[in-house]
Amino acid sequence: MSVIISIVPIILGSIAASAAAGTAVAAIDNDFNNQSSIELPTNIRNEKILRETLLKMGAQNILSDSNSIGSDIDHFHIAFVQKEDLTYNIRFVGDVKKEDAINFRDELIAEYGNLVQSHVYETLKRKAEEKRLKLEKEVLQADQTIVLTYRVN
Repeated sequence: MSVIISIVPIILGSIAASAAAGTAVAAIDNDFNNQSSIELPTNIRNEKILRETLLKMGAQNILSDSNSIGSDIDHFHIAFVQKEDLTYNIRFVGDVKKEDAINFRDELIAEYGNLVQSHVYETLKRKAEEKRLKLEKEVLQADQTIVLTYRVN
């Protein structure tokens, strides 16, 4: 008997359009108060994986407090504000075109999704080994879905 597990590179979560305000963001982007900003919703929830994603994308000077994270990346400053539903909105501070902000957000979400998939993949493989399941087959699909087939004793 075999068990098939598919690991799909899609981040599930709600994307809400409501803006979040908080004192934490003021602390992070205090130097940018007089500049324009664009705030976009994301479905990002995990701070650790968000930090990994930012580093992988070349972020510098990552700062954080209880409900926000800020960084400089490319030619702009960004801040992530955690909302009540525990997702983060991304705020671009400075002279950033909305199209550039949307493109960056989409790239960030895609990279975040890849890292989430990688963490899930590693966790599943480790737990399967702990349960002494034997991996029969591992296939990477064209859509980047990973299919693991384990033999159940």
